[in-house]
Amino acid sequence: MDDIAESYGCMTANWLSEQLADFMYTFEDDPDGVFVAKANDLSKQYCKNGEDFISELIAFATNQKETHVNLSILDNFEQLILQRAVQNFKNESFNISNMKIAFNQHNKNSWLDESSIADSCSTIVNFSNDVFTLPKKYLAFTPIRKSVSDAAYQNRKNSGKVVVEFVGKNFTAKINNRTKDSNECKVVVEKLYTDDYKNLLQYGAEKDLEQVEALVTRVQSLCDIIKEENATLIDDEQIDSLSLIRNIYSGFIVNTTEDPLDASNCSLQCIDQNAAVINLDLSNLKAYSLFSGKLWDKFILFHYQLYTFLVHLIVSYFLLLRIVSLHGAFVGDNFFPDEIFEPKEPSIASLNKQSNIDLLHVWCACGPFTSSKTLSYEQLCDLMELVKKERPNILILIGPFIDRTSPVVKSPQCCYTYEDLMNMLLAKIDEVLLGTDIQVLIVPNGKKDAAIRPSFPTPPFRSLKQRKQQLSKNILLLPDPAIVRIAGIEFAVTASEIIQHLGRDEIGHSDSCEDHDRMSRLVRDLFRQRSLYPLYPAAHDITYRLRQAIERTSLSAIPHVTIMPSVLAPTVKVVAGSVFVNTNALVRGSSGTFMKLKIDLKQIDLTKENSQTSVADFCEVQIVQL
Repeated sequence: MDDIAESYGCMTANWLSEQLADFMYTFEDDPDGVFVAKANDLSKQYCKNGEDFISELIAFATNQKETHVNLSILDNFEQLILQRAVQNFKNESFNISNMKIAFNQHNKNSWLDESSIADSCSTIVNFSNDVFTLPKKYLAFTPIRKSVSDAAYQNRKNSGKVVVEFVGKNFTAKINNRTKDSNECKVVVEKLYTDDYKNLLQYGAEKDLEQVEALVTRVQSLCDIIKEENATLIDDEQIDSLSLIRNIYSGFIVNTTEDPLDASNCSLQCIDQNAAVINLDLSNLKAYSLFSGKLWDKFILFHYQLYTFLVHLIVSYFLLLRIVSLHGAFVGDNFFPDEIFEPKEPSIASLNKQSNIDLLHVWCACGPFTSSKTLSYEQLCDLMELVKKERPNILILIGPFIDRTSPVVKSPQCCYTYEDLMNMLLAKIDEVLLGTDIQVLIVPNGKKDAAIRPSFPTPPFRSLKQRKQQLSKNILLLPDPAIVRIAGIEFAVTASEIIQHLGRDEIGHSDSCEDHDRMSRLVRDLFRQRSLYPLYPAAHDITYRLRQAIERTSLSAIPHVTIMPSVLAPTVKVVAGSVFVNTNALVRGSSGTFMKLKIDLKQIDLTKENSQTSVADFCEVQIVQL
C-alpha cells in the first residue's frame, strides 16, 4: 500500500476505495475501470503520487460539497490541476542563486530584527520583482515579502458564505445586535492543564516500565468506574467465584495481526494475573463500536508477571486504550460476548460563568494559513483583518503555521529558520491586534508544524525570553491538546485529527438508527473513554509518549465546547451536551473555512440551575468561508 501511495499512476480500485473511505468518501467504481484509469493518467501526467493525488481530490470534492466522486467531478478536478500547472510554469521563471540559510546556522544569541534579516536575505536569494508582486497589505504582513500571490485564492467565490450553521433553541437573534462593548471587563482565560513541559521536551523514548505503570493505572481506573456503574457485574463476579466458571472478562481490545482491525481478528487483552489474550467472536452482539485498545471492564490482581507481559505487549501489539467488560461464554477457543460494558459518559463540566460578561464571542481557524505554493500568508492576513473589524473576545489559531509537508517550506523561498519565521508570524499577528483586548490562543500541530519537534502530546511554541517580552500578554501559547476555561466555559482543543484516526481504525455494527451518525458516535467514544486521544499507537510519523498522553489527554468531565479540526467536512454537532466543531482548514483549495461562535451567557444566568448546563441551547455556531 505504501508503494502505491508513493508511486505515480499505480492506483487500484481497492486502494482508492480504502483511501477515500478513511475520509468518509466513495467513488464511482465502474466495471470497466474507466475511473481508475483516468485517475492514473492524471497522476502520471501531472506528476502526483498516489498520496498527493488523493489529498487534492478530497480537497476538491469537499469544496464542491460532494462525498461521492464520479467521472464528472474527476473531469472538473482535471481542469483545476491544469490551471495550477499553467500558473506554476509562469511562477518558475525566477532564479535561485544560493540555498536558504541552514537551520543550524541560526544565531542563538540574539533575534535578528526584521530589517536586518530582509537585507541579508536579499543577497542570498535573487527573485524577479516582476514575478513576485503582492498587494500592499500582504507585503506589510508576510515575513517573506518576495512571495508570489495566490491567484486561485484571490479569484475565489462565495467569500463570507456560511457553509454550516447551528443555532441553539434559547439563542435569540436579538443578541446579534450586542457588541463587544456590552461586556464590562476583559474575558479571563484559565489553563486547566499542567505547565510543566520538561518531559515533553526531552529526547529519547519513555521507559517501558513508565508506560506500563501509566497503562495499568488507566485501565484500573476505568474498570473501577464500570463496576460502580453496573452493579450486576459485581453479582455475576460472585457467582463466578463460586462456580469457578467465568463468564465476565475485562480488559482492552488488541489486534495481534498485521492486518487492519476487523471482526475476524479482534481479541481482548485481559488485565488479570494470567494476562490472557482471548479471541472474540462478535456474531452474538446486536451493536458494538470497537477499536484496538478500547478498554472494557474488570481489573483483577496483577504482579510482576503482568509487568513483564505488558512490556512485551507494548513492543509487539497494535493496541488502543479502549476499556470494556464482556459478558458471554466460551465455545471452543473463542469467547462469544452477548453484552458489552464500558464507561458511561461523564457529566458535563461545571459552569463557573465569569461575571460581567453577557456575550462570549470566539473565533477559531486551523492551518495551513497559506497556500502550499507560496509563503504570502494572504489567508491569515485577511482573517486577521476580519478579526480586527468584528472584534471577537477570543481567536484560537491551530497549526500548522509553517507546514513541514508543504513544498514551498522546503524550498529556497523560505529563507529564514523555521523558528525565526514562526516568531515573525506571531509578531505580525500581535501587531495587527495592537490596541485591542482580543486574546489569541496559539495551539501547535505536532505532526506538521516545522517550528516544533514532531511529538504528541505537543508542548507550546517556544520563544526566547527577549522575543516573549516583545509580544503582548494577549498572545497565549498553548500545548496540544489544550483544555482551557474561557469566561467560565470549558473548551477542549486538539490538532491531533483523532476523529479521522478513529474513523479509520474503528469497527462497528448497529441495528439502531440512533448510532447511524458515525461522527457523533466517534465523539461519544472519546467522552466514554475519558480521553482526547484513546488510540495507541498513534500515527506512524509522529513521536507518541504514552505516559504523557494518558495524563494530558485525560477528560474528567465533558467540555462545553470541543474543537477538533480535520480534513473531514466542516461539522457542528451537539454530542452528549458538548458542542463539537470541525472547522476544517483555513486554506483548502481556492478558499477555506473558519468558525464563529457566540454564547449568550446572560441567558444562561436566567436559568434556575446552571452549574452543569450545556451551552448548546444558548449558542450560535457558524462555519464561514473565508
